[in-house]
Amino acid sequence: MSLDIDANHSASQYRNCGLLHRQAGPYVFRGPITILAAKLGPRDFVGVHRSAVVMHIGQRPSRDGHGRKFEDKFMSETATTLAVHKHSALGATLRGGTLCGLLDITAAFVVYSGFFGVHPVLILQGIASGILGSSAFNGGYPVALLGLLLHFFIAFAATSVYVQLNRWVSPLVQYVYISGPLYGVAVYFFMGYVVIPLSAHEKGTFSLKGMIIGVVIHIFCVGLPIAITTRKYYPKA
Repeated sequence: MSLDIDANHSASQYRNCGLLHRQAGPYVFRGPITILAAKLGPRDFVGVHRSAVVMHIGQRPSRDGHGRKFEDKFMSETATTLAVHKHSALGATLRGGTLCGLLDITAAFVVYSGFFGVHPVLILQGIASGILGSSAFNGGYPVALLGLLLHFFIAFAATSVYVQLNRWVSPLVQYVYISGPLYGVAVYFFMGYVVIPLSAHEKGTFSLKGMIIGVVIHIFCVGLPIAITTRKYYPKA
């Protein structure tokens, strides 16, 4: 239901709340609406909008002190909501990105070092080769450290994109065990077919076995950690 108000009663309730500005005249509510629509996602915006409507049903709009009191209270609630949202987005990005980065690089070390004999330093230099090219493999530990930093930068970027998408697509956080794996797969193919071809990384040959390993790692070490962590900051609507 839209704002929990049926079609037969919405007009009168909006009029009482001062939202039908053509009958109530220019009203202070119009400014905050513009601010919220620009800074919040649709789901967050509707939540605050609904609270304001329900709380002020039956109050007549006014241009005197009562109208100012209403404006101050609404703007205070708006500022609080925006602050909470920013805190949630930052917390979800930091924790989700850290967990994603740790799990992903650990899985790479275990799989490629343990089963294919690739030294961890070479793995990190391979990441750094995305900006340094083949010369990265001659750079020693400093280049490996650069590769590690780039790895976590990508992890935080992927998490930030998911957190922002969650503001607009609510099923992402409602069905994390579906959206998480799908997002992990999307990240894998985006990296493999968009980022790497545009980077200085040496182009390799296609390997079905390598693709399967990469997809599995991205499902369990990228997509799911990001989705589950984000859900803790954005509970189900």
